[in-house]
Amino acid sequence: MNPRYATPVAFRAALERRLRDESLRTGLSLHRLRQFLVFDRYLTIAVLAGDGESAGRICTLS
Repeated sequence: MNPRYATPVAFRAALERRLRDESLRTGLSLHRLRQFLVFDRYLTIAVLAGDGESAGRICTLS
């Protein structure tokens, strides 16, 4: 289920809240969890590209 957020600020607040809760639950630092999130999103883009196009190029396109 993908909740919809009224604004980008609301989305960011919800994301930070989830990261903070996960940090408290697991003992991992917020910085480390943010790194995991960014890396996971990058890999998702790379896998979805799947047509041989560079993931780095896809990430920089508008």
